[in-house]
Amino acid sequence: MEIFYAVLTLIWCVLCVILFFKVWGMTSDVSEIKKMFQQYLSASMPSKSNAAKNFDSDLKITQEEVYNKLKGICQGDIIESPKYGTLKYNGIKNGKHALYPVAGQDLTSSSFCQHDSSGYYIAVTDKEFVCLL
Repeated sequence: MEIFYAVLTLIWCVLCVILFFKVWGMTSDVSEIKKMFQQYLSASMPSKSNAAKNFDSDLKITQEEVYNKLKGICQGDIIESPKYGTLKYNGIKNGKHALYPVAGQDLTSSSFCQHDSSGYYIAVTDKEFVCLL
């Protein structure tokens, strides 16, 4: 009976050692899986649209200039934008300025377009908002 337990213990130890090295080998596979996942995410994420790229060059303005241009704007004000036409300022939604179309313009082609129960609107940061003016 003691021999049976000794053989059983020996088999158990060998299987534990094999399992240890298999788990160790899998840890290097995790880094490969992570790289593949990151490549998949970067391929599936949309790149910046041309409108957003154009704003990047216009965003080289100081915070003081942004403050001076935005300090007189209140909710409900009508704003004329050369690119989007007449817009109504509706305050801040989700941390960005919400600008709704007044004359029914189609904003869906804009890279800044968002949608809520009131319809489509342009959601922009402070600097993007100043560039729209």
